[in-house]
Amino acid sequence: MYRSEIQYRLEDGTISFLDVIALNHSFDALHRLTGGMRSVQLHTFALARYTYLALSSLRHGSGRPLAQVYAHGHFHSPASQGPILTFNLLDAQGGFIGYSQVDRMAALYNIHLRTGCFCNTGACQAFLGISSEQMKSNLQAGHVCGDAVDLVDGRPTGAVRVSFGYMSSFHDCQRLLRFVVECFCSGAVSVDGGGIQAALRHATPTEAAAPGPSEDQSHEGEEPQREDQSHEGEEPQRESQSHEGEEPQREDQSHEGEELQREDQSHKGEEPQRESQSHRGGAYTLANIYIYPVKSCGAFEVERWPLGPRGLLYDRSWMVVNGNGVCLSQKREARLCLIKPRVQLSSNRLQLEAPGMDSVSVPLEPEAPPQVCLSKVCGDRVETLDCGDGAAAWLCRFLGQTSRLIRLSPDSTRGARKRPGGGERRLQGSERPVGENKAFPRQCEAMSSSLSLSLVNEAQYLMINGASVERLQRLVQRRQEDLSGGVSSSVLDVQNIISRFRGNLVLSGGGGAFEEDQWSHVSIGDARFTVSGPCGRCHMVGIDQESGARTREPLLSLSELRGQGKVTFGVYLSHRLPENSRTTAFLCRGSSVRPGPAP
Repeated sequence: MYRSEIQYRLEDGTISFLDVIALNHSFDALHRLTGGMRSVQLHTFALARYTYLALSSLRHGSGRPLAQVYAHGHFHSPASQGPILTFNLLDAQGGFIGYSQVDRMAALYNIHLRTGCFCNTGACQAFLGISSEQMKSNLQAGHVCGDAVDLVDGRPTGAVRVSFGYMSSFHDCQRLLRFVVECFCSGAVSVDGGGIQAALRHATPTEAAAPGPSEDQSHEGEEPQREDQSHEGEEPQRESQSHEGEEPQREDQSHEGEELQREDQSHKGEEPQRESQSHRGGAYTLANIYIYPVKSCGAFEVERWPLGPRGLLYDRSWMVVNGNGVCLSQKREARLCLIKPRVQLSSNRLQLEAPGMDSVSVPLEPEAPPQVCLSKVCGDRVETLDCGDGAAAWLCRFLGQTSRLIRLSPDSTRGARKRPGGGERRLQGSERPVGENKAFPRQCEAMSSSLSLSLVNEAQYLMINGASVERLQRLVQRRQEDLSGGVSSSVLDVQNIISRFRGNLVLSGGGGAFEEDQWSHVSIGDARFTVSGPCGRCHMVGIDQESGARTREPLLSLSELRGQGKVTFGVYLSHRLPENSRTTAFLCRGSSVRPGPAP
């Protein structure tokens, strides 16, 4: 994007042919570290075999298997099976858990998985039992390679794959098993120990003697068996013991509609009553209004704010890009949340503040012809304007990398795309979350051609129900107390959770948690909004917006609360300004909110 010479512009995606000379040195280094490819084969096979035996033996409290492994054999020999394990996880009722959900939770544990069909639709169809008619139906519903459509009619469209390399260790196997048990096991985990112990006892000498490169060489030939003897059948159980007081009830939480009435009853009988007493018969009020002038940076809370053609005025109108012109997000650079933008309408300036930095400002509207460039946001090409060297130097000093501030061009048009099958991107072909409004696809299809977006990911507005946040916060608190054996001082409060979900509009009062899932439209003051669908959540909600620290909560609790389907929280809104209107519409804090169900 900012490369002036043609050879550098063509560099992205070009094979590094000048580095071919390094291959011989790489092979020499590999031999010195591992002893050769035969050693690598034995080591990685031993890890894959142990993981296969352990994972296929794990059971929910209900006695049902926790995983379904796809393989032609049973990992008897490295000559017929490599170091790759492909599987899907199952809930306590035997239903499949979507691979996107597994991948999202794995990120909290710093575990890298590959998901989908792995560019092998034939094997996917054979192992998953997908008929040719179902394959065509999935494609017609909008399912494409690389999307997040992991379940259609309860059946998986892909799987989870774990690949071991010469630097992998037995500790990696344990981390994977620990992750699976903590996040997806309902009830006290059990292990079908008879089969796994017999299989390991009769392992061939070559399988048991797999050398362990790097730090694992001190255990070579004994590590898989030694670890198995001391921990197999014990490690997953030990992990579950800290949750034994709570896990049996999680079995009933795989279906959101049932869980919404049972979750607190199974642990704290007084919670449902307390919630209903605080919200019963109450009216909804707009409690907070937040805009995010710079995409992925901090929030700017306002009391009264104008509505624009792309959402709240100046919401996500700017973004930070790296030296290659790629948009930076908190997933890649968590320190972005420490940058606090402030829109000063009176002086026509956007001001940026950050800890330890003097503030810097740029004009809201270009004062001189700026540099025009092309960028991409969620796959869409947009025309942007560079905000100058002053803001770029400020960002470079704070982030410690080459960065620039760019603004969406006022002349650029980015329409809300019509999703295959209707609805927002998160809903393509997937199983609908329980309680999801059936009117979403029809409404989105009707509005998608006329709506204009800023630099947002999905929709113009994101609305959060305060009652839903309180429900989630109680679950986070209970989980933390169960883990610590008492009151925990590190429990996230309601406001901290609200900030992590980065909504534009936060409601208070009303009838109870997750009622927003049933709405088709909502009126706030004099403005009417259409509900476009639920917001799918990822590990970005684990970033504390005040410190930039990463935590596993609240995504772990949200996954438990919403069941094993799509993890959603909050709903998207769309709004169309009246044509030829000469007055500016405003949203005001404290305005009444009037939701409406599907007609």
